[in-house]
Amino acid sequence: MRNEALRITDALYGDIRFFSAIADLTQRPLMQRLRQVRLSNIDSLDMPGIANISRFEHSLGTAYLASRVGFSQVLDERETLILQAAALIHDTAITPFGHLVEEALQYVQAGFNHEVKWSVLFSDAIGANELGGLDTQIFMGRSSGLKEWATKVFGGNGQRFLGVILEAIQGRGKFGQCIASELDLDNIDNLTRIAFHMGFVSPKP
Repeated sequence: MRNEALRITDALYGDIRFFSAIADLTQRPLMQRLRQVRLSNIDSLDMPGIANISRFEHSLGTAYLASRVGFSQVLDERETLILQAAALIHDTAITPFGHLVEEALQYVQAGFNHEVKWSVLFSDAIGANELGGLDTQIFMGRSSGLKEWATKVFGGNGQRFLGVILEAIQGRGKFGQCIASELDLDNIDNLTRIAFHMGFVSPKP
């Protein structure tokens, strides 16, 4: 599981290395879609540096932070993978134009929230009414790849651990506060990355 399989150069953090299971998840359609979704809803003339940061870049950064939060002495290998996977895919159900469209959708569907969407699809009772549930959500003309990934990585426990990952995205469970809270890895990367692209933060030496 821990065989290193992907090394990238991040503008903010420098060299980032992901082990094979997380590297595989970055290549799945639900993640690749985020290359075309901007982090900021503002296409600003006076702040061009933040206009085109992708949520793919941000998600990789958030997953990197999850590997650096100092839990290595506390978490076992499986728990580390769950935390990093939740950090990586936390934004994958975001609407095409980010929070602006999400806020508009809340007028027609009370409580609409991209952090809850995957768990809705995960539930057979509700997901059956959501364009076929978890397996048939289409990203770039293909299914998300999420359930296939979980089965590949966790084997017969794939469904169980996928549920844990999706709970964390909602701010629930053992790792929820790391992923969705007032001060979480998502917000830390978000604000630091925007500050970096605006010239307020220096990149890692």
